[in-house]
Amino acid sequence: MKRRIFLLLFLVVFLSEGKTQVNPEIYNYWESLYYVNPANIRFDYTAYLTLNTRAQWVDFPGAPVSANLTAAFPVDKIRSQFAAKLFVDRIGYTNTIEFLVSYAYSLKLNRENSLNFGVSGALHSRTYDFSKISADDMLDPTIYSEKVNGLMEGNMSLGLEYNYKDMLQIGISARNFMSYFPALREKRKNPIQSATNMLYAKYLTHYFGESNCYMDFGAAFRQYDLRYVGDFMTSVYYDFNSSYSLQFQVFGGTVGDIGFTVGVNLLSDLKLLCSYNYNYAVVNTKSYGTFEIMLTYGFKKCPTCINVW
Repeated sequence: MKRRIFLLLFLVVFLSEGKTQVNPEIYNYWESLYYVNPANIRFDYTAYLTLNTRAQWVDFPGAPVSANLTAAFPVDKIRSQFAAKLFVDRIGYTNTIEFLVSYAYSLKLNRENSLNFGVSGALHSRTYDFSKISADDMLDPTIYSEKVNGLMEGNMSLGLEYNYKDMLQIGISARNFMSYFPALREKRKNPIQSATNMLYAKYLTHYFGESNCYMDFGAAFRQYDLRYVGDFMTSVYYDFNSSYSLQFQVFGGTVGDIGFTVGVNLLSDLKLLCSYNYNYAVVNTKSYGTFEIMLTYGFKKCPTCINVW
């Protein structure tokens, strides 16, 4: 009964309509789906850390520059994960910070299937760099209004994710869904983070048989305001040995984005990914593209000692 109530609440939130500004996204979220869904769990590690930096639309005046740090701690014994994220973003004279904590629980359906539930709470703040503001009258009271001096607000997100073995992931998330609520929308006509709904699927296949080469495919759809955006990706991996592997990914989107990612395992559990994206529809004459770098590190589980006596 509780699960049915949770699912009903989630669907109501997901199908609601919101009109706020767009959430900042990263291209490397396919490497760590926790960025877009608090229900994503990595039980293959005792801890999983990621650091992502992004320079968007290089050479475009006031273009966004951002950084994300995540730390996830799965606990297999209780089928749960505790995690946190710190996000810092600068667009022109606007600075945004988000601190988020989350909890996820994995329901084991059988040996091959599981369903994860996730919830997160976030605190968002937005401030302004007055040294970058130019106005005819810097003493204008409007400049020093509450909106310009800075904002702070809380929000929440929900997520579901279905997993089949280590091959298939299907997830749905409603991020910052409190931005839909009338009380918040009346208080803040322009919330710091918009409500964003997302549906994705990722499939991993050993297409090349028993070789060290394999592939994965992904597709995602996002909805915010009355706009709908689609993403896709495909990756090829080659394992040189148990410690070193190489990844090449091609990705794109319906808003005119196309790019690629090159990833390499520096150590067995330390991975570096470098991405480049070019937008040919919106800022194609104003920018050299978007660059992104991600580092991931997973702490492996200690081998379990079995007493045969």
